[in-house]
Amino acid sequence: MQKQNGRWPLQLGSVVILGAAILHVVAVFSGAGLIAALGAPPNIVESAMQGTWVAPVVISTIAMLLFLVGFAALSIAGNIRSLPLSRPLLYATSAVLMLRAAALPVILAVVPTATAQLSPFEVMIAILCFMLGSLFWTGLRRTRAKTSIVAA
Repeated sequence: MQKQNGRWPLQLGSVVILGAAILHVVAVFSGAGLIAALGAPPNIVESAMQGTWVAPVVISTIAMLLFLVGFAALSIAGNIRSLPLSRPLLYATSAVLMLRAAALPVILAVVPTATAQLSPFEVMIAILCFMLGSLFWTGLRRTRAKTSIVAA
């Protein structure tokens, strides 16, 4: 039996992303308390407290995007049926996640007062974004290399 080392970063990343998607769905139904605890912007928390449509629509849209990325990763890993444009979507997602992670140190270096306003949650999210971006990038590179060797 042949080992498929290139797939595990995509599989692990998809589990984390799909977990985040499920958490967003739960947040829509649980209310403003969980939405605030998850670090949503104040206008989204306010919308959830007032019961307007903004919070559920924004959070549901984010959840759908997270589900799409998770299923794209599973598709590239070969765990589900091949989905169109999965590879470009995952490359773009990886780039956005890595840029999101790189933004925190840049902001801290440029804005001297940012350190005082920084929460542990924001640091944790930046680290998670870096890890997810790295997992997706590594998985994409490993599966691409494996595919090109087989095709040759």
